Amino acid sequence: MLRPANALEEQLKEQELRADQTLLEEIKKQRELLSKMEREKSIEIENLQASLNLAQFVNEEVEKQKLLDEIEDLTVQLTEEQEKKRKMGDKLSQERHQFQKEKESTQEPSVSASADPAGLCPPSPFPRGPFLFCLEGAVAEAR
Repeated sequence: MLRPANALEEQLKEQELRADQTLLEEIKKQRELLSKMEREKSIEIENLQASLNLAQFVNEEVEKQKLLDEIEDLTVQLTEEQEKKRKMGDKLSQERHQFQKEKESTQEPSVSASADPAGLCPPSPFPRGPFLFCLEGAVAEAR
């Protein structure tokens, strides 16, 4: 009876050793698998971070280009408005000049007509007016 009991004890010890070894191997496999998954996760995070950085860079470039296009459009619009303003200023200046010429041309005949109704006197260089000059000349001729 001792012999079978010893044999059973030996068998039990061997089974316990195999179970411990199997357990240790399984723990080692699980640790390796966990380590592998963590490395893969780290690589995936790095890849996602690189993709995010690229997307942010592209987005910034698109925004920058959009702002540059807007600046260019506004610059063109400003140039056009400045050109319109310059043309309007030129036109206004020309109209003022034309108005002044018309005003002067309408004033000259009325001054000479009122000063010399017959139109016999030449224009006077004196500030007293052409009529007085003409009268002085006529008086001088009459003497």
